Amino acid sequence: HRYLGLYKSIRQISTIVLEMAAECRLRLHHRDSRRRFLRYVFAGVAVFEYNLAAGEDNDHDHLQELRPLLTCGLLSRAEVRYMVGFEGGWVHLVLHWALWTVKEELGLGRERFVAVFSKKVDEILKVCDSITTTLEKPVPFMTYHVLHVMLVLNLTLWCVGFACHNSLLAPFLYFMTVLIFLGMRQVAISLTHPFGESEVSFPTDRWLKDLFNAIAFFEEHELELDRGGNVRGPLAPLPDARYHDRWGKWVPAE
Repeated sequence: HRYLGLYKSIRQISTIVLEMAAECRLRLHHRDSRRRFLRYVFAGVAVFEYNLAAGEDNDHDHLQELRPLLTCGLLSRAEVRYMVGFEGGWVHLVLHWALWTVKEELGLGRERFVAVFSKKVDEILKVCDSITTTLEKPVPFMTYHVLHVMLVLNLTLWCVGFACHNSLLAPFLYFMTVLIFLGMRQVAISLTHPFGESEVSFPTDRWLKDLFNAIAFFEEHELELDRGGNVRGPLAPLPDARYHDRWGKWVPAE
């Protein structure tokens, strides 16, 4: 239940971002403003997911979460320096920059549309807070130790049982039993925090790259319509998108 809940929440963020990208294309008229807004939104989501992958590792260099964004051009050096000195949450800060971009672009007379983007940002922050809260919920202290005591007693009884059998296969069977039980324990621990580089972790790098491609599609593709309002010909591939080795780099056309 915990694993599926985290999966649903982390995928919900991508859905909200795509809704914001579509709304951005409709409401913001200047392409530079749309690109800057989507750049901030995607950077905020990427920082959050990299922070989840880092977990509670005290030796982790948290600036590593910003280096890919700086390398890919999603954040400037001045913005990174400001984030390093900022004591609050980086996700909240970057999404605030995105909303400020919308406010500057819409100007006077269209402030009502700012509420549309603000609502989407609030949805992203609520999902992020929900994921963080879920990951911070530890297994109750007594339950954790009771489970380990039960596991040790079970393996001990299996050991005595196999030792009572006069068979050469007993050591091998007991070894396989221990391997299975300890393997199930390790899988259960990994499922409680499916962010990182383990076998059961979510493929966040691939999801970020897919999200990046979708954002580029919303922003960079231009539809050619005939007189009847139908799309003229197939959509051309993005000629102006190059990809970083990790999750992609969006290089808009000049």
